[in-house]
Amino acid sequence: MREKSRDKGRLEDILKSIGYVRQYAENVTFEQFVNDTMRYFAIMKNVEIIGEAANMLTRNFRQTHTELPWRQIVSMRNVLVHGYANISDIQLWQTVTEDLPPLEHVIRSYIDETDWNEWAKGENNYSEIDNAVYKKSIETASNLKEMGLTNEQIAGNHGSGHFDSLIYKPSLFGVDGFVFMLDPVSGEPQINVTPENIGDPI
Repeated sequence: MREKSRDKGRLEDILKSIGYVRQYAENVTFEQFVNDTMRYFAIMKNVEIIGEAANMLTRNFRQTHTELPWRQIVSMRNVLVHGYANISDIQLWQTVTEDLPPLEHVIRSYIDETDWNEWAKGENNYSEIDNAVYKKSIETASNLKEMGLTNEQIAGNHGSGHFDSLIYKPSLFGVDGFVFMLDPVSGEPQINVTPENIGDPI
């Protein structure tokens, strides 16, 4: 989950992996890098971890720390995980030799210069992704009502509605009437709404 209180730890994970990459690539030529399979994949894995840690930073942190190209950092991770056959040796080597040193400098400055106690203040009692799912649930229920569905059809508490795979639990995350979760296959938000709680706000 993306929580402000975890942002510092994500940055520390990035630094740790940069340190590993620097260690593995020290005094190594491009030819040695390409021909040493164990070294190659150790470096690739740590570049992947850097992108994953960047992806797990809160949106708030990335939007208020714009010195770094977060999208490109995360994109490299996605390429390595999902499209590894398309990554070129030269591109990965350039990331190691050209991109990581300045990245390390900026990440270290973020860690040293941020008041982390102040940063974590006011954090919601549910995660950023839960908040996004909640907003999506409101939008989905509203759209279904506009299509003419009744509250009972939307709720589906007894296996007859659009969200009948979910169980209603009151006051989850402090909001009565919704169960928030992500579909394990599609990753899309799903909700359940009780007829008595859907009410006028929807």
